[in-house]
Amino acid sequence: IETEHLLESNKRAEVPKRNWNVVIFFILLVISGIINNLAGRWVQRKFGDNYAFFNAQFTTLLYTIIAQIVTTYKYYFTPDITPEMKAFPKLKFALFGFLDGLSSFLYSIGAPNTPATLQNILNQAIIPLTMLASVKILSARYKWPKVLGATIIMIGAGVALIPTLMSRTTGDSAPTHWYGIVIYFSNNIPGALSNVLKELAFANLVIDVYYLGSWVAWFQLASSLLFLPIINLPMFGGVPFRQIPQQMYNGWRCFLGINSLVGDNCAYTWIPTLAYVAINFVYNVFILLVTKHGSATLFCMAFAIRLPLTQIAYCIHFIMMEYTEPFTIFSVVALAVVLIGFGLYSYTGADKEDQGVASEAASERAVFLGAPNSSMASQAVLPTSVVETIPIRSRP
Repeated sequence: IETEHLLESNKRAEVPKRNWNVVIFFILLVISGIINNLAGRWVQRKFGDNYAFFNAQFTTLLYTIIAQIVTTYKYYFTPDITPEMKAFPKLKFALFGFLDGLSSFLYSIGAPNTPATLQNILNQAIIPLTMLASVKILSARYKWPKVLGATIIMIGAGVALIPTLMSRTTGDSAPTHWYGIVIYFSNNIPGALSNVLKELAFANLVIDVYYLGSWVAWFQLASSLLFLPIINLPMFGGVPFRQIPQQMYNGWRCFLGINSLVGDNCAYTWIPTLAYVAINFVYNVFILLVTKHGSATLFCMAFAIRLPLTQIAYCIHFIMMEYTEPFTIFSVVALAVVLIGFGLYSYTGADKEDQGVASEAASERAVFLGAPNSSMASQAVLPTSVVETIPIRSRP
């Protein structure tokens, strides 16, 4: 009896400790998410239009190396990666890598000329787009509160576009082109498709997130070669194919802090770049910890807090310096509308008709760590049956 009483006392003592751990993870998730977005915007603006493609590939490579180190350790020295995981068809990893690579490519081309405050809003279109893909591919059905929430999010994104379409420059003096914004917005389409296909592929298999992330990231890097001809087009950079090697070399020089072309601003570029990759990895780890020890709803709460704080931080000169953006009445209205839509979608109770969207218990089983893509890091994430995608593609 005394032994049972002692065990019961120990269990009661562990509960407050677990609760405090979740609180700490939650706070660190919010902070790291904000810093991740800010560092990502600094990297976008330092590399600029000239080296946008290099930026996307180089940050992905750095993140992939970090993830591969963790995966290699787990593969050889822990039982975490099971034979079932190892037997998973690599062609499916290749498909995910292609979609994430396409999303990263569109993001990197459109981001330099899309205001950061607008990016933050446009990224939320991942929710209605993923819902649409779920309906088409998974035959999912959603009750009206979730559909209404997704619709409100799209309306908020439309409101955010108004001042940008009325002006020819962004708040941080970057040129704005309508096609750049369209390209940036379109990165959500392959991202949403990737979300749904991952859910379909892992319906009956829980897979280690680092193992999955490493394979997908390597395929993402390889698939980027398929997009090289596209950057010949004026809207996508207009770089002649023969000049691509030189552009990549100049991008490396920019990382080192050396200007190569007129208009370059490469001084100390290596600092925000390395900081971005490091904080992106840490941010993904806290997502794992919050989802594992807390819940998917708690992650949604962290996102809801982070979104307005990030919007405000973009407008503080002390933080963003020459990349500071104005916080207009349109920004306030768009942010409020998006948060209302996000809250309605996220906190509407699940029901039997919400097929294709998992319960919290299922969503806690795994979280996918993708290679850096700042838009993904700013996106609200739809819990799927086994995988929650948090593309660092932790797309600020």
